[in-house]
Amino acid sequence: MNLNEIYTTALNNVLDEMRKICPDIQHAFVYNQSGEIIAGSADTPQKVMARVVDAFDDIFERAEA
Repeated sequence: MNLNEIYTTALNNVLDEMRKICPDIQHAFVYNQSGEIIAGSADTPQKVMARVVDAFDDIFERAEA
C-alpha cells in the first residue's frame, strides 16, 4: 500500500465517522487543489462529486477576479 492509498483510506474513515456523528450529512468528499477527488462517501456517485468540484472551481475563479 503506497502513501496515497493510506491517506485516502484515512480520509474515507474520517468522512464515514463524520456522517455517523452528523446524520444530516448525506454526501461528503475531499478533493485537492487540482480538482482530483481524493476521498468520498461510498454512496455519493462519482459524477455528482465531479459536478460539485466543477461548480466550486467556477466559484473560486470568480472570487479571485
